Amino acid sequence: MEGKQKKTARKLSFSEAIGLLLVFVAFLMWGALVAKLPTGISVLSCGIIAATYGMFILHIQWDDMLKDIMKVFSVGMGAVLILLMVGLISGSWLSSGTTPLIIYYGLQLINPTIYLVVAFTITAVAGMATGSAWAIIGSFGIALMGVATGLGIPVPVAAAAICAGSYVGDKWSPLSDVTNLSSAVTQGNSFDLFGTMIPTAAPGIVASLVIYGIMGIFYGGGTLDSSLLDPILKGLGGAYKFTPLLLIPPLIVIVLASMQKPILPVLILGSLSASFFAVTVQGMPIGNALKVLYSGYVANTGQADIDKLLTGGGLTNMMGLILIIFCAFIFAGIIEAMGMLDIILERLTKITNSKGNLVLVSAATVILGVYLSSSVYVSLIVNGRMWTPAYKKAGMHPQVLARTLSEAGSYTGAIVPWSGGALVMLNTFNVQWYEYVPYLFNHWVSLVCVIIFAYMGKYLKPYSPMVEELETDKVLLA
Repeated sequence: MEGKQKKTARKLSFSEAIGLLLVFVAFLMWGALVAKLPTGISVLSCGIIAATYGMFILHIQWDDMLKDIMKVFSVGMGAVLILLMVGLISGSWLSSGTTPLIIYYGLQLINPTIYLVVAFTITAVAGMATGSAWAIIGSFGIALMGVATGLGIPVPVAAAAICAGSYVGDKWSPLSDVTNLSSAVTQGNSFDLFGTMIPTAAPGIVASLVIYGIMGIFYGGGTLDSSLLDPILKGLGGAYKFTPLLLIPPLIVIVLASMQKPILPVLILGSLSASFFAVTVQGMPIGNALKVLYSGYVANTGQADIDKLLTGGGLTNMMGLILIIFCAFIFAGIIEAMGMLDIILERLTKITNSKGNLVLVSAATVILGVYLSSSVYVSLIVNGRMWTPAYKKAGMHPQVLARTLSEAGSYTGAIVPWSGGALVMLNTFNVQWYEYVPYLFNHWVSLVCVIIFAYMGKYLKPYSPMVEELETDKVLLA
């Protein structure tokens, strides 16, 4: 007796794709707002729902789904490796005193008249040093908000300057998860993305400094209460030995990266050089300096808020984020195998008949993805996979898509009320998203530049399959 023949897989219809999308949205919203589920389990659950539908309704073989899952993993593992290196470098820069040194000097720049400019600048620099906007907002931002209160500066305005600076620093940090993920899902690297972002990000930064400077003139009548900062400065000064030598690790990363050296060895070298200073300058035993690379650094300055900021890093502290990304990889691979992205993209491309329309619609779907999933990471992965072929077909390099992902997605987490970034702002400053969002000048100006330049045909790196093959080899070798 012959075995049962395998049923032929059928194509997903557009109505089915929209129906499944609504199911995923409903589940993710329920998980985020009602059940308070971790993002990873919500996304993985959507993957299980999709796989069940694909196997029993569309008759897609599991092996075919697994192939697409592994394909997504192969593309995204570059980001995972870089995030592991971020754990190394983050922990070592904390133990060496590099990150604390940057914060120590930054706090001494505060002046009442230019408070907003300085708050934006300090948090941007600290964000670049740590690669975490949330860490800067949730700890360093508290001290800056205390200063703002003492100066009589409105809380929403001060919160916006702190938020804007933290996110712009995060976005421009080689340690940034959003930047590295945006690069990885488009098969690039963060330093190439930095170059692509300059035309769109620079106007936003300049606009923020100018507008915050003008606003600061109207709020400059207050006086700085040094008692708000003295305990923090004393805590940092007492816990670390500061010397300009501690700036060598970030200089190594910046210089070698600008020389187009492979990013993974550069980050490792930046980490090992910092560990060297942790031993020679801070007096940390060699064994402890190496343990920091694995399990992270625990600060002990005597100031709880600063200890919270300066505790972290290490390989193990990156695992929570990596697990979320793995769950997103599984979900993205399954819906790719079902053809869901192709069906939706087929309809969307009917209104993306120009480069400007393509960039506008893709930016909108990135933002929509954060609203629907409450996760910037999920939106970046899904949209990166969905739009890469369309950008190539339009003659635009995937780095242009990476820029769209980064500019549209990075701040959206601080705008979506049920996303982590907005909740951090609410819990830290007791300020609602709609109160500070109008003052996030950097985000709005940069996003507008992304769209306007696309319609003008400016700063759109061209795509060439032959060049892409060489660049892909370069990324793999990195």
